[in-house]
Amino acid sequence: MWIGGPVIAMVVLFLAQGLLLQVAVALTGERAPRYGRAMVSWMLAWLLGGVAGMGFEYSIGWVIPAIVGQAVAVLLGLGVAAIVFKRQFRTSLVQGLAVAVVYTVLSWLVGAGTWYLLG
Repeated sequence: MWIGGPVIAMVVLFLAQGLLLQVAVALTGERAPRYGRAMVSWMLAWLLGGVAGMGFEYSIGWVIPAIVGQAVAVLLGLGVAAIVFKRQFRTSLVQGLAVAVVYTVLSWLVGAGTWYLLG
C-alpha cells in the first residue's frame, strides 16, 4: 500500500477536528464557534485531557485493574474536555460535557470510518 494514503488521512483527520467540534457544539444547541477557536479549544482539551489521563494511568492506574483504569482515564479525559469547552465557549458545565461526549463520538466514528476505508 502506498505510504502517502495514511499520511494524507492523518493530516485530513487532524484538520477535521475543528469542524467536528463545530458540529458537536451546534448539535448540542449552542452557536458554533469559528474554526480557529474550535481548533484551539480542541488542542487544549486534547493536551490537558492527555496529561490528566496519563497522570492517572501512571499513578493510581498501576494499582487498580486495567479495564477500570482505562475507563477512569476516559472519563477523566471527558471531564477535562468538558471544563475546557465550558470555559472556551462560555457555557454551563453540563453543556460542556454534552459537547465533549458528542464530539468524542463523532471523532471516533469519523476516525474509525477513515481507517476502515483505508484498511
